[in-house]
Amino acid sequence: MMKFRLYLLIATVIVVSLVNTWLTTDIYGEEVPISLGRIIWRSHSNPSKGRDIPYSICGYGDWIYIVGSEASDQDAPSPRIEKRLKSDGSLLAFWRGDVHGEFKDCVVTSGKVYAVGYIDQELGTRTWIIVVFDTDLKPLNISVRREFTYWSEAIAIAVLKDSIYVAGFVGIAPDDTQWRVEKISADLS
Repeated sequence: MMKFRLYLLIATVIVVSLVNTWLTTDIYGEEVPISLGRIIWRSHSNPSKGRDIPYSICGYGDWIYIVGSEASDQDAPSPRIEKRLKSDGSLLAFWRGDVHGEFKDCVVTSGKVYAVGYIDQELGTRTWIIVVFDTDLKPLNISVRREFTYWSEAIAIAVLKDSIYVAGFVGIAPDDTQWRVEKISADLS
């Protein structure tokens, strides 16, 4: 039995090494090897007994910020952002919203962390939320777009030069959504 396990281990190592050398993809006519990369460190976060989901990551200096949601007591998601050390993934700080919703994306510029997503409104509809934090996750400003009647979510945020852009979708009818892109001021005014 021990000899069989040794052969199985050797065969597995050979197959894995062959697969690693054979995995290629064609990008614009050139074969490029596919590699998953070596894991430098790994960190976990399980803030609730329900579904905790990260959606995006952004960085600044020695830190990374992870945005997503954690399950609330009612098993509905609540927006969550974590600050971690880039070098080893140690949790330094977190912020959890006291509403139902999720953060979908983040960006850091001029020493401020911007997180975008949605919060639930009455009757199960959703609306955009944009929160500006300092680098220690103290909220500086919160903007909720309440002009939407139907299901709406902010999905992505980007900084291009000195401008901030937010993209998402807005509901224009019960079963109809459209893309929406906004250029916003840095202070959300």
